[in-house]
Amino acid sequence: MGGMPKYPHRGSTGSVSRYIALPPEAIYAVISNVALIPKWSPECDKVELTQPGQPITVGTEFIGHNHDPYMQWSTTCRVEVIEPNRKFSFRIIKGVFLARTRWTYQLVPQKGGTLVTESYEIIRANPWPIRQITMRKRHDSDTERPKKLLNNMAVSLANLETYLLGNN
Repeated sequence: MGGMPKYPHRGSTGSVSRYIALPPEAIYAVISNVALIPKWSPECDKVELTQPGQPITVGTEFIGHNHDPYMQWSTTCRVEVIEPNRKFSFRIIKGVFLARTRWTYQLVPQKGGTLVTESYEIIRANPWPIRQITMRKRHDSDTERPKKLLNNMAVSLANLETYLLGNN
């Protein structure tokens, strides 16, 4: 059965990659500073650390305030993986909806730069009644949200590159 996957369900994944002409260290320093996510994310407006002033470590929690053209929401996230200059991952642990998603950035050194991959994995999907409400609010169909996630990741990585090149 080909075609676009249905609305994200448990186990759904997606990823987008982009080459950035900077070393992994420069990129990792920015992506692992979660307070900077709004600088490149098309959906995240603000990040609040639950323990401001503390270093970001595995277990650090933060609140992301997000939007799309149709709604606003906040999620509490927890950092899960810190592999300096290689991988950074966090997952949603609490939000207005029941869905839980893991977001990961992987960095692979390439000649003259780094291949950056942003990916998502649906840990728990919203039950059908909640999906119907969110699809209605977002004017989504069952196949639109996966497309939007992939598009937003592509925009996110392009914005990340612009931010990095403007600040290095």
